Amino acid sequence: MLPDAIVQPEVVYTEQKNVKKSVDWIVVFDDLVLLVEVKSVRPTMKLRLGATDFATELTTKLAKAVEQIDKTAAHIAARTAEFAHIPVDRPIVGVAVTLPGAYLTWAA
Repeated sequence: MLPDAIVQPEVVYTEQKNVKKSVDWIVVFDDLVLLVEVKSVRPTMKLRLGATDFATELTTKLAKAVEQIDKTAAHIAARTAEFAHIPVDRPIVGVAVTLPGAYLTWAA
């Protein structure tokens, strides 16, 4: 479905003797690396109604996804052995995907 991209599954790596996993998918385009983390979090009524503090609520709900994306981006940048196949010469963008349609994107 993405003919001009290489889609990599999550990477398993060891950090301080603990086995860890990267984001769920790493999508490599010619000009971008997209980190995709999928979470089963659903938006609360407060989020659906557009509360004034929606960003805080959404960030709290997606904190683990943010952490996964940031850690994966850091490992790519640091050239950690398990991530050596991911290019570092282009921007890295993370996206946390949830159902039904609550999402957050940012540059890592």
